[in-house]
Amino acid sequence: MSAFEWYLGPLRKFRDFTGRASRREYWLFIIWHLAFIIVL
Repeated sequence: MSAFEWYLGPLRKFRDFTGRASRREYWLFIIWHLAFIIVL
């Protein structure tokens, strides 16, 4: 997966309550989100 897909994946699946995100998926989303906010 590309870095941008790590960010978009959780946004696409936010209503799916059948499973859980992996630890890596969670933290990469948080890091990308914080970086995006800091840039703005």
